[in-house]
Amino acid sequence: MDARISDFYSFRVAPNGHPLIQDCALGFPWSKAFSNSIPEGLWALATATQCPDQTARYWRSIGSEFLHKIAERQHLSSATERTEVDISNQELTDLLAQRPLCDGAEYITLESLRNLWLEMTSELQQQLQQQLQQQLQKHQENIASWLETRGGKFSLLGKVCLHLAENRRSETHPFAFIATVALTVTDDGRVIYSHLGKALEEAEYAGEKNKLLKLLLHLAEAARAIPWLMESLEEREIYGAQVCTAHQAHAFLKSLPTLSLHGIRSRVQIGGRHIRLKLKQK
Repeated sequence: MDARISDFYSFRVAPNGHPLIQDCALGFPWSKAFSNSIPEGLWALATATQCPDQTARYWRSIGSEFLHKIAERQHLSSATERTEVDISNQELTDLLAQRPLCDGAEYITLESLRNLWLEMTSELQQQLQQQLQQQLQKHQENIASWLETRGGKFSLLGKVCLHLAENRRSETHPFAFIATVALTVTDDGRVIYSHLGKALEEAEYAGEKNKLLKLLLHLAEAARAIPWLMESLEEREIYGAQVCTAHQAHAFLKSLPTLSLHGIRSRVQIGGRHIRLKLKQK
């Protein structure tokens, strides 16, 4: 490739298949992370909204894929399962097919991509072990903490969020309520939510119902201390949209601290404003 053209790309590729950041990209916030390690750089790039060219978008897609898989596995009971993040040969082949035109693109191979994935897994495990020793946290809490630090909005994936909003169509039921689950993060940093009922139906169709059933454990645990939530679960109302009275909305707002303790997020929209309540995982 003509050097005069390639100089305008954010990355070229080293003979070992690693991305090498170019001078033109050094002004972006994520560029500093590459001075720490390649995995750190890819994770920073995955959460960035500014990707100036196809090379940056390509490496972001790899970091993003890794963070998605980690977020999906943070609810598994085994600490080993949560941190041993596999990627299939087909997924690697798909990534190889998407490699961009840039200096050194021929060095991106199935082997180099697999090695890069193993480097990210190893770096993750080392960082978690360091945090575990420093903070004496439980391993599952440690993964959530790592995702919040490194993964930004990826830490929300797989978690239930309860939404309360105004319903101006009714005077007797002036509020509306729905439960959702965060499924993915888009390239521009938006979290995509799905109705809880729909997400369970789709997971069952795909043969992955057990993965999402784990989400219901948090709701079931919280429901033991929240009467309205227990009733909603027993009547299966939690799986669809509901209209609420002022009394029911008040009960929901009173239960926010308990929901927080069980790792359930909430968003409240009143008076045309979103009040986002960041609730910590149990």
